[in-house]
Amino acid sequence: MSWSVLGSFTLTSLILAIAPGPDNIFVLTQSALYGVKRGILVIVGLCLGIMLQTLCMIVGVTAFITAVPILMTLLKFAGAAYLCFLAYKSIVYARSVAKIDLSSTSGSSASVPNLSSWKLVRRGFIMNITNPKVQLFFLSFFPQFLPKGVAGFELLAYMALLGFIFTLATVIVFCAVAFFSGALAAQFKSVTFNLCLNYSAAVIFIGLAIYTLSSAFDF
Repeated sequence: MSWSVLGSFTLTSLILAIAPGPDNIFVLTQSALYGVKRGILVIVGLCLGIMLQTLCMIVGVTAFITAVPILMTLLKFAGAAYLCFLAYKSIVYARSVAKIDLSSTSGSSASVPNLSSWKLVRRGFIMNITNPKVQLFFLSFFPQFLPKGVAGFELLAYMALLGFIFTLATVIVFCAVAFFSGALAAQFKSVTFNLCLNYSAAVIFIGLAIYTLSSAFDF
Protein backbone atom coordinates (compact mmCIF):
# COMPACT_ATOMS: atom_id res chain seq x y z
CA MET A 1 0.00 0.00 0.00
CA SER A 2 1.59 3.27 -1.14
CA TRP A 3 1.96 6.40 0.96
CA SER A 4 -0.29 8.28 -1.45
CA VAL A 5 -3.10 5.78 -0.86
CA LEU A 6 -2.63 6.01 2.90
CA GLY A 7 -2.64 9.81 2.66
CA SER A 8 -5.81 9.79 0.58
CA PHE A 9 -7.50 7.42 3.02
CA THR A 10 -6.47 9.55 6.02
CA LEU A 11 -7.72 12.76 4.41
CA THR A 12 -11.00 11.10 3.40
CA SER A 13 -11.46 9.72 6.92
CA LEU A 14 -10.95 13.18 8.43
CA ILE A 15 -13.49 14.71 6.03
CA LEU A 16 -16.01 11.99 6.80
CA ALA A 17 -15.52 12.48 10.54
CA ILE A 18 -16.12 16.23 10.15
CA ALA A 19 -19.24 15.77 8.03
CA PRO A 20 -22.41 16.04 10.18
CA GLY A 21 -23.66 12.62 11.20
CA PRO A 22 -25.20 10.74 14.14
CA ASP A 23 -21.87 10.08 15.87
CA ASN A 24 -20.41 13.59 15.89
CA ILE A 25 -23.82 15.10 16.71
CA PHE A 26 -23.98 12.67 19.62
CA VAL A 27 -20.53 13.78 20.81
CA LEU A 28 -21.58 17.42 20.51
CA THR A 29 -24.74 16.98 22.61
CA GLN A 30 -23.09 14.82 25.27
CA SER A 31 -20.14 17.21 25.64
CA ALA A 32 -22.47 20.18 25.90
CA LEU A 33 -24.57 18.42 28.54
CA TYR A 34 -21.84 16.86 30.66
CA GLY A 35 -18.61 18.71 29.87
CA VAL A 36 -15.44 18.09 27.88
CA LYS A 37 -14.00 15.29 30.02
CA ARG A 38 -17.22 13.31 29.95
CA GLY A 39 -17.57 13.99 26.24
CA ILE A 40 -14.16 12.39 25.71
CA LEU A 41 -15.37 9.29 27.57
CA VAL A 42 -18.23 9.07 25.07
CA ILE A 43 -15.63 9.30 22.29
CA VAL A 44 -13.74 6.40 23.86
CA GLY A 45 -16.91 4.33 23.62
CA LEU A 46 -17.50 5.34 20.00
CA CYS A 47 -13.93 4.41 19.07
CA LEU A 48 -14.22 1.06 20.83
CA GLY A 49 -17.29 0.52 18.67
CA ILE A 50 -15.31 1.38 15.54
CA MET A 51 -12.62 -1.11 16.57
CA LEU A 52 -15.24 -3.81 17.05
CA GLN A 53 -16.78 -2.93 13.68
CA THR A 54 -13.34 -3.26 12.08
CA LEU A 55 -12.82 -6.64 13.72
CA CYS A 56 -16.25 -7.80 12.55
CA MET A 57 -15.39 -6.70 9.02
CA ILE A 58 -12.08 -8.58 9.12
CA VAL A 59 -13.59 -11.88 10.28
CA GLY A 60 -16.61 -11.60 7.98
CA VAL A 61 -19.33 -10.92 10.55
CA THR A 62 -20.23 -7.59 8.94
CA ALA A 63 -20.73 -9.21 5.53
CA PHE A 64 -23.00 -11.82 7.10
CA ILE A 65 -25.13 -9.26 8.96
CA THR A 66 -25.57 -7.02 5.92
CA ALA A 67 -26.56 -10.05 3.82
CA VAL A 68 -29.48 -10.88 6.15
CA PRO A 69 -32.18 -8.15 5.92
CA ILE A 70 -33.90 -9.13 9.18
CA LEU A 71 -30.65 -8.66 11.12
CA MET A 72 -30.13 -5.22 9.64
CA THR A 73 -33.73 -4.31 10.48
CA LEU A 74 -33.35 -5.49 14.07
CA LEU A 75 -30.11 -3.53 14.39
CA LYS A 76 -31.82 -0.42 13.02
CA PHE A 77 -34.69 -0.68 15.51
CA ALA A 78 -32.25 -1.32 18.37
CA GLY A 79 -30.34 1.85 17.48
CA ALA A 80 -33.54 3.91 17.25
CA ALA A 81 -34.79 2.51 20.55
CA TYR A 82 -31.56 3.44 22.30
CA LEU A 83 -31.73 6.98 20.96
CA CYS A 84 -35.31 7.28 22.23
CA PHE A 85 -34.10 6.04 25.62
CA LEU A 86 -31.45 8.77 25.71
CA ALA A 87 -34.11 11.33 24.75
CA TYR A 88 -36.26 10.10 27.64
CA LYS A 89 -33.34 10.41 30.08
CA SER A 90 -32.71 13.98 28.90
CA ILE A 91 -36.36 14.90 29.44
CA VAL A 92 -36.37 13.30 32.90
CA TYR A 93 -33.32 15.30 33.92
CA ALA A 94 -34.76 18.48 32.43
CA ARG A 95 -37.90 18.02 34.52
CA SER A 96 -35.80 17.57 37.66
CA VAL A 97 -34.00 20.81 36.86
CA ALA A 98 -37.33 22.54 36.23
CA LYS A 99 -38.35 21.89 39.84
CA ILE A 100 -35.75 24.40 40.96
CA ASP A 101 -37.26 27.76 41.79
CA LEU A 102 -35.76 29.96 39.09
CA SER A 103 -36.84 33.11 40.83
CA SER A 104 -34.73 32.33 43.88
CA THR A 105 -31.81 30.72 42.09
CA SER A 106 -31.32 33.14 39.23
CA GLY A 107 -27.86 32.83 37.78
CA SER A 108 -27.01 29.71 39.77
CA SER A 109 -25.52 26.76 38.01
CA ALA A 110 -27.36 23.48 37.50
CA SER A 111 -25.92 20.21 38.73
CA VAL A 112 -24.74 17.58 36.28
CA PRO A 113 -26.26 14.07 36.38
CA ASN A 114 -24.07 11.56 38.21
CA LEU A 115 -23.00 9.43 35.25
CA SER A 116 -20.08 7.08 35.83
CA SER A 117 -17.23 6.79 33.35
CA TRP A 118 -18.48 3.33 32.41
CA LYS A 119 -21.96 4.63 31.58
CA LEU A 120 -20.57 7.34 29.31
CA VAL A 121 -18.23 4.92 27.51
CA ARG A 122 -21.13 2.49 27.17
CA ARG A 123 -23.31 5.20 25.61
CA GLY A 124 -20.77 5.85 22.90
CA PHE A 125 -20.16 2.15 22.30
CA ILE A 126 -23.86 1.28 21.95
CA MET A 127 -24.44 4.32 19.77
CA ASN A 128 -21.82 3.11 17.29
CA ILE A 129 -22.53 -0.61 17.15
CA THR A 130 -26.30 -0.16 16.77
CA ASN A 131 -25.92 2.09 13.73
CA PRO A 132 -26.50 -0.18 10.68
CA LYS A 133 -25.05 2.48 8.39
CA VAL A 134 -21.61 1.83 9.90
CA GLN A 135 -21.51 -1.79 8.74
CA LEU A 136 -22.54 -0.81 5.22
CA PHE A 137 -20.06 2.07 5.23
CA PHE A 138 -17.17 -0.18 6.17
CA LEU A 139 -18.02 -2.69 3.42
CA SER A 140 -18.29 -0.01 0.73
CA PHE A 141 -15.53 2.40 1.84
CA PHE A 142 -12.57 0.28 2.95
CA PRO A 143 -12.26 -1.98 -0.15
CA GLN A 144 -11.69 1.08 -2.35
CA PHE A 145 -8.29 1.63 -0.68
CA LEU A 146 -7.11 -1.99 -0.49
CA PRO A 147 -4.33 -3.07 -2.90
CA LYS A 148 -5.50 -5.37 -5.68
CA GLY A 149 -4.50 -8.99 -5.54
CA VAL A 150 -3.82 -9.20 -1.80
CA ALA A 151 -5.35 -12.02 0.21
CA GLY A 152 -4.98 -13.97 3.41
CA PHE A 153 -3.14 -12.45 6.35
CA GLU A 154 -1.78 -9.62 4.23
CA LEU A 155 -5.34 -8.52 3.43
CA LEU A 156 -6.31 -8.74 7.10
CA ALA A 157 -3.28 -6.62 8.03
CA TYR A 158 -4.24 -3.93 5.52
CA MET A 159 -7.82 -3.88 6.79
CA ALA A 160 -6.60 -3.57 10.38
CA LEU A 161 -4.30 -0.68 9.37
CA LEU A 162 -7.15 1.17 7.68
CA GLY A 163 -9.33 0.60 10.73
CA PHE A 164 -6.63 2.08 12.97
CA ILE A 165 -6.22 5.15 10.76
CA PHE A 166 -9.98 5.67 10.59
CA THR A 167 -10.24 5.40 14.39
CA LEU A 168 -7.38 7.88 14.87
CA ALA A 169 -9.00 10.38 12.48
CA THR A 170 -12.27 10.00 14.38
CA VAL A 171 -10.54 10.66 17.72
CA ILE A 172 -8.92 13.86 16.44
CA VAL A 173 -12.12 15.32 14.99
CA PHE A 174 -14.44 14.22 17.77
CA CYS A 175 -12.13 15.52 20.51
CA ALA A 176 -12.14 18.91 18.76
CA VAL A 177 -15.95 18.81 18.72
CA ALA A 178 -16.02 17.85 22.42
CA PHE A 179 -13.67 20.67 23.46
CA PHE A 180 -15.61 23.23 21.43
CA SER A 181 -19.10 22.29 22.60
CA GLY A 182 -18.07 21.53 26.18
CA ALA A 183 -16.13 24.78 26.60
CA LEU A 184 -18.93 26.81 25.06
CA ALA A 185 -21.61 25.22 27.25
CA ALA A 186 -19.47 25.78 30.35
CA GLN A 187 -19.90 29.53 29.88
CA PHE A 188 -23.69 29.24 30.25
CA LYS A 189 -24.26 26.78 33.08
CA SER A 190 -27.35 28.48 34.42
CA VAL A 191 -30.49 26.51 35.29
CA THR A 192 -32.40 28.02 32.36
CA PHE A 193 -29.65 27.22 29.89
CA ASN A 194 -29.40 23.67 31.25
CA LEU A 195 -33.14 23.22 30.73
CA CYS A 196 -32.94 24.35 27.11
CA LEU A 197 -29.88 22.19 26.50
CA ASN A 198 -31.51 19.02 27.82
CA TYR A 199 -34.76 19.54 25.92
CA SER A 200 -32.78 20.34 22.78
CA ALA A 201 -30.76 17.15 23.24
CA ALA A 202 -33.99 15.17 23.60
CA VAL A 203 -35.30 16.62 20.32
CA ILE A 204 -32.00 15.82 18.58
CA PHE A 205 -32.02 12.22 19.85
CA ILE A 206 -35.59 11.73 18.65
CA GLY A 207 -34.64 13.24 15.29
CA LEU A 208 -31.70 10.86 14.99
CA ALA A 209 -33.97 7.94 15.87
CA ILE A 210 -36.41 8.91 13.13
CA TYR A 211 -33.49 9.31 10.71
CA THR A 212 -32.23 5.85 11.63
CA LEU A 213 -35.64 4.25 11.09
CA SER A 214 -36.34 6.03 7.82
CA SER A 215 -32.89 5.62 6.25
CA ALA A 216 -32.47 3.08 3.48
CA PHE A 217 -29.75 0.45 3.50
CA ASP A 218 -27.87 1.79 0.52
CA PHE A 219 -25.32 4.46 -0.45
